[in-house]
Amino acid sequence: HVCIPLQGSGTFVVEAMIISFIPKGGKILLLVNGAYGQRMARICEYHNRSFEIDEYPENQPVDVTVLDRRLKSDPTITHVGVVYCETTSGIKNPIQELSVIAHRHSRGFLIDAMSAFGALRLDAQETKFDAVVASSNKCLEGVPGFGFCIARRDALRRTKDNAHSLS
Repeated sequence: HVCIPLQGSGTFVVEAMIISFIPKGGKILLLVNGAYGQRMARICEYHNRSFEIDEYPENQPVDVTVLDRRLKSDPTITHVGVVYCETTSGIKNPIQELSVIAHRHSRGFLIDAMSAFGALRLDAQETKFDAVVASSNKCLEGVPGFGFCIARRDALRRTKDNAHSLS
């Protein structure tokens, strides 16, 4: 894994992850149960990245069995994206189980861990992810305006030429 520091808000860091890790011909399945999952969809729309949404109520974690069925039935999905702990409601999603399913189906796995990193367990040996993003000002209690992406080296190498943003 490598850690890439990024200047900007949490949204900036999530946007950088999405437009870097989702190739223009890829498609991400967003597991949404709150405002920040919806924001990931807005980022995909803005940058013309293909996506689908599995949406859940704000008071319910996402369902791992639904993810397994979706990935079995749709080979065009290249990545799965989820918010670890939805900031607006505090709902914690089953990251470890979701990563196992995404990995079993050979799909990339992207995690927004803004409200989880530093507070909830995330073991890179157990949780197979392409990238996880967080910022300094949530659980790490640092200054705002600084974020980071922790990425698997091989997944990061595959991002060459995906992003079309100057910054």
